[in-house]
Amino acid sequence: QTRPHPPEPIHQALPPEIPTPAQAQRTSIGLNLTLISVGSLLFAFIIFALISIRIGQGALITRLEENLRTDTLETNERIRNKLLEARTIASGLATAVETGTYNVEELQKIIQNTVSRNERIYGATAGYEPYQFNTAFNYWSPYYNRTLDNTLQYTPLGDFDYFNQEWYFLPKRLLAPTLSPPYRNASRGNIWITTWSIPFYNNEGDFRGVAAADIDFSKIQETFVNIQVGKTGYAFLLDSSGTILGIGQKGKRYTPMVDSMFAVANNPTATNWLTVITNMTDGQTGFMEATDVDGNPMYISYAPVGLDTGWSLALVYPLEEVIQQTRDLQTALM
Repeated sequence: QTRPHPPEPIHQALPPEIPTPAQAQRTSIGLNLTLISVGSLLFAFIIFALISIRIGQGALITRLEENLRTDTLETNERIRNKLLEARTIASGLATAVETGTYNVEELQKIIQNTVSRNERIYGATAGYEPYQFNTAFNYWSPYYNRTLDNTLQYTPLGDFDYFNQEWYFLPKRLLAPTLSPPYRNASRGNIWITTWSIPFYNNEGDFRGVAAADIDFSKIQETFVNIQVGKTGYAFLLDSSGTILGIGQKGKRYTPMVDSMFAVANNPTATNWLTVITNMTDGQTGFMEATDVDGNPMYISYAPVGLDTGWSLALVYPLEEVIQQTRDLQTALM
């Protein structure tokens, strides 16, 4: 009798893709380490980027300050050069009338030639004390100036009581070269002018009169009103009382020779603007942040023109343009 064969045992092996507990633990640890490493690198990169942006922004501001200070000084130098050119011409005229003896026609010719040969000035004169040019003349001050068609116009200034005008009485009182504040005179073309006045003397050293050279003030304004200050910045010039003598195209809401920057500075929106204007009228040099009347933060560099003018120049650069450069840096890094 044949015995039946016993059934073969059934082997159920674990699927190979299911890790053992020890293998699962090792995988979990490795994944965690990888995530930690990636997270650390990402965190380090973010910190590096933030530090780089902060350093970059600081470098931008530092470079901006250096550039604005330099541009302010260079623009002031251009203003001074124009003023000094006119002062030199006035000094030459004073020397000529002081050292020579002339009749009416000769003196007129000297002044006429002074203007025609020097396009840097608008007009010129030599004004005498009573009876000092000629014992028959109470006053004598022949004046020549340019007209719109660039011809010369003659005016005897004695008809306008020049003894009481600033271009004459200031150098007489101070016995020194003086620059008059800008003024507009309808008899001289109805333009704004400023005048260098040089006293001259007789052989005994007594005051005899004043030689003067006029500057068309637009020639001063053109040195700064069109300069590029970033994309939307501008420059402005103040006198010692805070009156705006000129301002760039972006500041055309103000009227030069009329509006006062102190009135602007007293607006409650204009943070630190009053400090800037006070420093400028005090003849200080500086760089600081301030907010204008529209609430726009600005970086401002300012410095006095010098030459005893009492004028001060400022260059205004919007903070928004610095922020935009920082955004560009952030985009490049991130």
